[in-house]
Amino acid sequence: VGAMLREIRMAGFRYVNDNIAASTQHNPIRIYKGTGFGSSGTCDKIEIVYGSVKYDGTAALGSRYTYERYKITYECKPSKKVDDTVPGGTTPITGFAIFKSREKWNSTLSPPAWSVGSDDSLYKEEQVLDYVQDLVFHAIDENGKLISPPPTATNSTKEFVYKIKTVDIAVTKRSRKEFFKESKIRTKKSLEDDKRDIKK
Repeated sequence: VGAMLREIRMAGFRYVNDNIAASTQHNPIRIYKGTGFGSSGTCDKIEIVYGSVKYDGTAALGSRYTYERYKITYECKPSKKVDDTVPGGTTPITGFAIFKSREKWNSTLSPPAWSVGSDDSLYKEEQVLDYVQDLVFHAIDENGKLISPPPTATNSTKEFVYKIKTVDIAVTKRSRKEFFKESKIRTKKSLEDDKRDIKK
């Protein structure tokens, strides 16, 4: 969560002389809402876009700065951890693993697109956490109000894409083993609504 917070604070940053052509794929923050916990459920997904620069002191005076645009993505995929309470040793747990991607905008492609290429600082879908029950992102505006649905380049709230002032993050992680002494149903309330509640 600390890493996510640092990267969200970078969202929308660009250098004054950044000359990369604008694109609807460069929204500083884009949130895709999931459906919550369950065998067919999904977590929320977030994309964070920010600018950077590379400096080459050996280049000609007017060509020393190369501006770049990066996108970081956090998303969930079904966990592959085996549920050791189910005989056979092949049934995965009901839960998720969080994956992270770091891509760079490649304007030499036709059309321009996010890519990893041969840059070893970039990667696609590296697992960062397992045993996850839900991952939720809430976009909050300057008045502390929830922006719902979250803004995208195409939906009706797209004018709010630059009004996100903070993002609330919730990660619900499961214990590897039974946690309670008694086996009975308990409900973990979601920040969102009862559709995201976890009954375990």
